[in-house]
Amino acid sequence: MSRALPKDANSVVRFIRARRPNASSPIGLVFDEIGPSGSDLWNILAHELRSLPDVYLLGSVRSEDQSLIAN
Repeated sequence: MSRALPKDANSVVRFIRARRPNASSPIGLVFDEIGPSGSDLWNILAHELRSLPDVYLLGSVRSEDQSLIAN
């Protein structure tokens, strides 16, 4: 299994937009242990997807890594 990187953010956003999420068919993305290696991708996706009300981001983060999360 491969892991998405910040350089993959545009592809992820395009994929989600192409699915046309709506109230009857929302999309959720789940991140486990957002830390130094995942915070950049999280921050990009949170910024790029904030205008889509039917897209949900859920992530877990350790308290010591909370400062890495901009959104």
